[in-house]
Amino acid sequence: MPVVFGIRGPGGPSVDAPREAEKALRTMQAVAALAGYELRETTDARGAPAYAITRWNLARVLPDLGAVEAFLERVAGPGRGS
Repeated sequence: MPVVFGIRGPGGPSVDAPREAEKALRTMQAVAALAGYELRETTDARGAPAYAITRWNLARVLPDLGAVEAFLERVAGPGRGS
């Protein structure tokens, strides 16, 4: 099970998981901004939660924070996605 900004640990979801997820999203938004991107919460075509990352009027919709983290690792450099 991948660890996305400490949202899940070996024992399963944290009691403070919603707050930790919010903090993780805000941290990723800051990392994205420093790399020249904008990260927003949105929904996909089916209405499921998703994340849109945009730059220069181009957008990519990612399904979860793990995918956002992987994308930021590629564009911002190793260790910058988290």
